[in-house]
Amino acid sequence: MNAALPKYKLRGRDFFSSHLCDYLYNKLAKKIKDLLAEFEKLSFTTDLWSDLHSGVSLLSLTAQGISNDFRKISIILKCEVMHGRHTGDVISTKFEKILQEWGINRQAVHCMVRDRGSNMIKAMQLSGFENVNCAIHQIQLCIRAGIDSQEWLQELIVKLKKNVTHFNHSLVARDELTKIQKERLNQPALFVIQDCPTRWNSTFYMMERFAKLKDSLVLYLSANPIAMISPEDWINVQKFLQIMQPFEEITRNLSNSQVSISSVIPLIEVLMTTLQQEETKPDTSEQFQNFTRKLRDELNSSTRFGDLMKDDKYTIATYLDPRYKSKFFNNVVTEQVESKILNLIMIRTKDTNANQEDDCRPSTPSSPKRARIQIEPSTSCALQTLESLLNTNEDQLDPTTTDDNSDNLRLVLQSNILEYQKEKRLPLQQDPVKWWQSNGHKYHHIVPLVRQYLSAPPSSVASEQLFSGAGLVYEEHRNRLRGEKAAKLLFVKYNLPLINFEY
Repeated sequence: MNAALPKYKLRGRDFFSSHLCDYLYNKLAKKIKDLLAEFEKLSFTTDLWSDLHSGVSLLSLTAQGISNDFRKISIILKCEVMHGRHTGDVISTKFEKILQEWGINRQAVHCMVRDRGSNMIKAMQLSGFENVNCAIHQIQLCIRAGIDSQEWLQELIVKLKKNVTHFNHSLVARDELTKIQKERLNQPALFVIQDCPTRWNSTFYMMERFAKLKDSLVLYLSANPIAMISPEDWINVQKFLQIMQPFEEITRNLSNSQVSISSVIPLIEVLMTTLQQEETKPDTSEQFQNFTRKLRDELNSSTRFGDLMKDDKYTIATYLDPRYKSKFFNNVVTEQVESKILNLIMIRTKDTNANQEDDCRPSTPSSPKRARIQIEPSTSCALQTLESLLNTNEDQLDPTTTDDNSDNLRLVLQSNILEYQKEKRLPLQQDPVKWWQSNGHKYHHIVPLVRQYLSAPPSSVASEQLFSGAGLVYEEHRNRLRGEKAAKLLFVKYNLPLINFEY
C-alpha cells in the first residue's frame, strides 16, 4: 500500500472489528427483525457447542419459516454465550431472553427441533414449547444400538480401524499403498478414512473406502500383516454397505436445508421396508438377520420413530406435502388428520373474523367503509375465503344465522380438503412449497397451515452448521476471542446473504 498509495493510511484491526461487531451488526439486526415480523409462525433449531481451547460455550437458536412469496428462509438469531452449568433452567431462561430480544411472541413458535440431551428436554418442558427430536440424531442412535448389539460387527470395525491407524501413523505405509495403486493396479490414489464415534456415517464411509481399496489392501497386507482381513470379512463389509446404503442416503436427504419435517414419516417407512426385504433375502446370513431385526426394532421403538403417527406436527406436515399426502396413512389416521386440519382452519377463520369485527367497525352508522386492516397477507387470504363463502360482510351478519353459516363453511372446507386430496401427487424431485405457490389460490385457506407446518426442519443441522463456522472462528491462534464478539461475527456471516449484502 505504501508503494501504490503512499498517502493512504491503512485501517487497523480495531477499525474492522468495530465496523463488523457494532455498525454492521446493528444495521443487520434491524433488517432481520423486520424480516421476522413477516412470519406468523416460525420453527426453531437449537444446540450447544463448546470449544475446549478457548473455554467458550455457545447456545444457538435458528429460526426457519416460509415467507409470503413461498421461500424457505433460515435465520441465525443468536449464539448466546453460556456461563456456568448448562442446566435446563438456564437454557430455558436463555430461550425466553432471545425470543424477547427479537420481538417474537410465544404464540409464533410452532416447534423447536433439538437433540435428546436431558438438559434440552428439560428446557423445553420448562418453556412449554412444542418440540421434536432431531431425526438424524435419532437415526444415529438406532444404528449405534444395532452395531453395539452385534459383537462380530464390532470386532470387524475394530480390525478395520487398526488398519486405518497404521496408515495414518506411517508415511512409509501410505507411500507404499499409493505405489501399489498407481504402478501395479493402475488406479487413482485413495487413502483410508478414519471412523468417528459420534457420526455413524463415518463408519459407513470407512467401510466404503475399504471396499474400493480391496485389491490394493490385499496386496499390501499380504506383505505387511497388521490386522489381516479375511475373505469372510470382505463379504461382511459388502453386506453391511448394502444394508446401510439407504440409511446413508436418507441421512444426507434429511440434512438438506430445503427438506421439511414432512419427509420423516415417508423416509422412515422406506427404511423399515428395505430392512424387511434384506432380512428375507436368501443370501442374508443369520448374523445379518439379527442385525436388521435389531435396527427395525429400534426404528419402531416409541422412543425413536414408533409414535410418529400420533404427533400432529409430523402427520399434518406429511398430509400437506403434495408429494405424500395420505399415502403412508391408514384410513383411520387419514380421517383424523383431515379432521384436525379442518378444525384448525375453522378456528383460524373464526378468529380472523372476530378480529375484523373488532378492528373494522364503521366510524359512523352512515359510513359502510371499513377501517384499514394491518394484517399479514396470509391472514388476508383466510379473510377473503370467509367472505367469499358467506357471500356477505361482517357488518350485515344476522346473529341468528351464524351457526348455519358456520356449518356451511365447514362443509365447503371439507369439500376443498377432499379436492386437494384428489390432486395428483407431486413427483419427489419437485419442491412442495413451489407447488403451493402455484396452487395456493385454489386452497388459500390451507396456505397459512402449510407455511406453519412445512416450516419445521427434520433435524438440527442448521445449528450444527453454525457451529462448524464457530470452529473456524476459534482457530488455534485466536482462542482468546470473547464469546460475545464471536456470536456477532457468526450472526453477520450467516445472515448477510439473506438481505443480499444490502445493509
